[in-house]
Amino acid sequence: MARIDWNKVAEDYQNSVLNKERLHQYAQKAAQALRSRNVFFDGFTDAAYEAAKEAAWQAWQRQGFFHRLFHRPPAPPAPSCPGLDDRHIGYWVLETSEEELHSGSRFIDWDVTKSFRIKRTRTKLFTDHASIRTTKWVLLEDGGLAACLTIRSYQAFPYWESMFWLKESGRVALNGLERRNETLEDNWKRMSDEEILLLDHKKRSVRRRNVMRDDYYVEDSECIRADNYLLTGKKGGGCSKKITALLKKHGL
Repeated sequence: MARIDWNKVAEDYQNSVLNKERLHQYAQKAAQALRSRNVFFDGFTDAAYEAAKEAAWQAWQRQGFFHRLFHRPPAPPAPSCPGLDDRHIGYWVLETSEEELHSGSRFIDWDVTKSFRIKRTRTKLFTDHASIRTTKWVLLEDGGLAACLTIRSYQAFPYWESMFWLKESGRVALNGLERRNETLEDNWKRMSDEEILLLDHKKRSVRRRNVMRDDYYVEDSECIRADNYLLTGKKGGGCSKKITALLKKHGL
């Protein structure tokens, strides 16, 4: 098997030009083929919006009678796909990228001693601020190419100190503890040139642990970034490969 000269691949990539017209034509033909075979959609563009609205309503319903009596139902979140012409659009997923970040610091107790001095005491309690950024690159049912960035944030939920736990925390913290102050942003738009070019790079795992005495930073990601290795020697070739893989997956 011939060995790939990745330096030559990188050189060819830099000298290539993104042909968006050809790529969009291929995407439209692929969507038409998938529709003709009645291939089920992976989801709809406003599914997260509808789920968030229903979750807020269910949470309000679980409140006591007097709470519901004096508080109105929560306002629905902002529309989830303002960047698209229509809201309820079916799509097939081409690729996903997820970045999960955790950071926190130790709680410090401040006491006044009998001699009226300020005493600083480190507790065994840490906070955890978490953010999950998920990007989906999708083929829309009308043949368009779109990207969705979903950001879930969790603010300041505490857990007891364990240096091993801090080093190994990440998504474990979210799965094992009550999620507090959760917020959701779900933004859809047509793929930009930058988002198309990101698909030219391989997905890779990132696992970083920076744990100090009083604060920490943890990352657990399966993500595509511009500094990852190239998947193709031609700009836009990664997106074409993802569309081809989608067609092969469904026997087309």
